[in-house]
Amino acid sequence: MGSKNNLYYTIEAFHKEVTGSCMILTIHFPNNRECKIMVDCGLTQEIEYEDDNRVIPYNINSIDLVCLTHSHLDHIGKLPFIVKSGYNGPIYCSNNTKLTSKLIMEDCAKINEQEYLKAKLIDKNVLEPLYTFGHVETTLNLINGISYNQPFSPFEGVTITFLDNGHLIGASSILIQAKYKNSSSLQFLFTGDLKATSEFKDIIPIPDYVKSLKNLVIVQEATYGANDSCEETSEFEDTIIESMNKNNTVFIASIAQERLAVILKKLYEMQLNNLLDDDIPIIVDTTLGINCLKLYERLTPFAFIPKNITFIANNEMRELAVRSPKKKIIIASSGMCDKGISPFYIYNFLGDPTKTILLTSYLAEHTLGREIVEAYYGKKISVYRGKDNIPKLAQVKQINSFSSHSKRDELIEFLEQFSNISYVFINHGSNEAKEEYAKCVEELLNVNTRILGTDKYYKITSKGELYEFEKEPQETNTTCQNKHCSKKKSAVSRTIPVSIRKNVFCSNSVIK
Repeated sequence: MGSKNNLYYTIEAFHKEVTGSCMILTIHFPNNRECKIMVDCGLTQEIEYEDDNRVIPYNINSIDLVCLTHSHLDHIGKLPFIVKSGYNGPIYCSNNTKLTSKLIMEDCAKINEQEYLKAKLIDKNVLEPLYTFGHVETTLNLINGISYNQPFSPFEGVTITFLDNGHLIGASSILIQAKYKNSSSLQFLFTGDLKATSEFKDIIPIPDYVKSLKNLVIVQEATYGANDSCEETSEFEDTIIESMNKNNTVFIASIAQERLAVILKKLYEMQLNNLLDDDIPIIVDTTLGINCLKLYERLTPFAFIPKNITFIANNEMRELAVRSPKKKIIIASSGMCDKGISPFYIYNFLGDPTKTILLTSYLAEHTLGREIVEAYYGKKISVYRGKDNIPKLAQVKQINSFSSHSKRDELIEFLEQFSNISYVFINHGSNEAKEEYAKCVEELLNVNTRILGTDKYYKITSKGELYEFEKEPQETNTTCQNKHCSKKKSAVSRTIPVSIRKNVFCSNSVIK
């Protein structure tokens, strides 16, 4: 590839659109030494790409370390699988991401096992779970918590700094810098999923020295790169008030991690402002969500738990919550309604015109949440395979005001902080959103952009030169590639059939 006497980077991505985030940055030193850093290792949740969860399109043995931007499943959910397949190197993340990652990965392992047991009733030859609690425990032992704005050097010539990010508690942007003798230094900033504000913490600003770095390459998400932000709406509050005035029960489908806490904080503030009566029951039904709430109560100085809240502990309480005629607010996961206990409430409430269903997260194609939002009134929908189809008679709304991602104008504002951007690589978005946002960056900021996909990789030199290469087709398998491990796994490329929907290996902590 040339540049034998120069320091240079190569960067490649292994995720196709929004979920399954995984990138590898390789630092090539003039003395032929390499440092290969994986940034995020998530599960794929788009149904058309879900087979990717059981394949490894890179050499595990070559990875020197892993850095995590945050603990959503689509950024960390595949870690136990690569550990199961042989990776045993260090994993770095912020201190709070280390805490939340434990909850998320353990919950995913539990659901892996549950789905496996369901599938085994149908197919005796079903594949084993993606990973188990034992693999999660091994993974957690590899994780090192790092404080914000505290540079550390895992290898000679490499410095890594975690920067605060409002996406959720513990979320980070990651600055990776490389230097070799008298050569120009290289700086790569992975934004992670971006949000400038947080309901639960005061954001530590990006240091000025980072904003003025030369030869800076930024990898930026584009989940909402095709949408501009708008003024805060009161749609959520108005819908809750309208439903309570009609004595209707409201079901809210929520992401278990942070989104649940944000919704409870909104209800808490409505109570404080006399917009919601304290005697209206608020019922929370998500084991992972409840565990996250307990952790958040420890980590944030802000009050957010409303009055008259009940946590579902068993099936009897759940059945009572459904059958009680009293108006109430029920919150459960998953946010896309495919997993967790959400399908139970959708099944019981969708056909009742006195019920309101609020969906508060990103809804991937082919998910139950997406289906019921797009369905016409009265259309019959299959919630559970083998059970009666339910007509859509309830009021169904998707609420977009809870997004933990920056919109296009906010993403541009983020980039405007930096004075010497060489290139912006766009990732983590639909193909359309990435293309549209890339054009926007070039037109408004006059900065060169490239889209990180699975078909190409890029080389950036210390002189600021950019080279683009087509990837060669690579065989993917789950063979253990670690030189210290003698175990071998058979190659697989299919998923376990499940009783509800096809998308299998998803925790209650679904994305966005």
